[in-house]
Amino acid sequence: AAMSKLAKFRLEALSAHNSYRKMHDVPLLEYDSELESSAQEYAEELAEAEELRVSHGASLGIFGENISRRTSSKKRRPDISGAEVTSLWYRDIEKFDYARGTGRAGNFTQLVWRDTRLFGIGKAHAPGRVVVVAHYSPAGNVRGHFLENVPPPAASDAGAGQRRGSREPAGAASASAAAAVTSTALDVSEDPLFNYRVKSRQVDTHEVREGRAAVVVRRELVEYEDTEGHTKQKLVEERQRRQASSSGPEDEDSRSDGSSGSGAEDETADQETSPSYLTSPAPPTPTKAGTREPPATTPNPATAATGAAADDAKRPIPKRNPAELHRFAKHVLAAINHHRKHHDARPLRLSSELCELAQQLAEQQAVSDEKLRPSSVSYRGQRLGQSLAARVSAANTDASAEHVVGLWYAEGRAYEYRTEPSDIEPFGNFTQLVWKASQELGVGRCMAQLPGGAYKLVVVCYYFPTGNVSFEFRANVLPPKK
Repeated sequence: AAMSKLAKFRLEALSAHNSYRKMHDVPLLEYDSELESSAQEYAEELAEAEELRVSHGASLGIFGENISRRTSSKKRRPDISGAEVTSLWYRDIEKFDYARGTGRAGNFTQLVWRDTRLFGIGKAHAPGRVVVVAHYSPAGNVRGHFLENVPPPAASDAGAGQRRGSREPAGAASASAAAAVTSTALDVSEDPLFNYRVKSRQVDTHEVREGRAAVVVRRELVEYEDTEGHTKQKLVEERQRRQASSSGPEDEDSRSDGSSGSGAEDETADQETSPSYLTSPAPPTPTKAGTREPPATTPNPATAATGAAADDAKRPIPKRNPAELHRFAKHVLAAINHHRKHHDARPLRLSSELCELAQQLAEQQAVSDEKLRPSSVSYRGQRLGQSLAARVSAANTDASAEHVVGLWYAEGRAYEYRTEPSDIEPFGNFTQLVWKASQELGVGRCMAQLPGGAYKLVVVCYYFPTGNVSFEFRANVLPPKK
């Protein structure tokens, strides 16, 4: 069956993303249908809107997001290819400061973010415009994690022609070249094809514009089939680039970089490299009998939980609102007990002592520039179970108790019941949340403004007795009731 234009667009965008990611020596992305659905739905919403804006899911850090819109004053319907829109986002590399990990380069940094693994994209048209939305998981652009997640282009690629700030992958034509041809094999499947025969071949040739340059793109989609009827596809793209004359062709697009033309314009959602996110630190590995060894030294209790720097300790902690904190804690308790009920675990009860400890940690973490990390605090001679979440955003926006608890509970999708795991990183917040032997809960919440103007929200939950105890998962993490 012939591939639809939208399917080709998605395939091309994925291949272009992975071409750029390969240049930066980060893992290739896999396509995800759920991210596609959310991206397509939001693209259709933005196509009818006057302004580009970050989606609610992206603002909560549920997924990363890149957005682009092309508009035209002419009667013809504007369109954009998967390779073009990916190139637009990648151009933000020019704005990224590798030394500081800052700049209005959020589209680029999300595109090559090392820890991101899944990708989905949507495209929607409206009169005079086309909107593209891409969603990524896990979300990138997490404050304090740029150095390890946004590596510069690999040396081999740099030597082949990739400069910092270049807009093309290695091997592409330089801006001064009159003409050049690049060819890139974009594999849909990396499996060998020697046992396959060619079933069909589709060729598409068209011209696109990148800045003032005209690029003729020849794209060949080849479908292979083996003797058992299994099929694989390979997309091979050839790009012939020629520099436009000083006057430019009559139908040249107007770009956001200032070049003039027909009245068509590309626009991307301009992102800082520290947009909103919501995340939790990796919980510790299972412990023995609910305890763990004390640290070799006894640090200052004011900074022991966070490792906060001296500068952090000097920052003022926001004034507490006891009534608001108690109301939030009750909502968290209700949300957690709702989930525990489905796993045949008794409801937790709020502890004022644990709430005070949790609030202290939330306040310490909220004024700290360091990444979120679990505490080593003990209670009644035992370490506490804990779940933490944080969001950093440009606006003073809140997150509901139900949403935060929902994120922790969603980790249960990765849990295999009736097992004794040795690594709980993918689901440790979930298993602690429904841990049958836990009885008491403490909740802390703090919103603080950081020196750069961003707002940091931190939520902390302490559990006693602790969960995630080695060899006790089968008895304490029960399957949900049917």
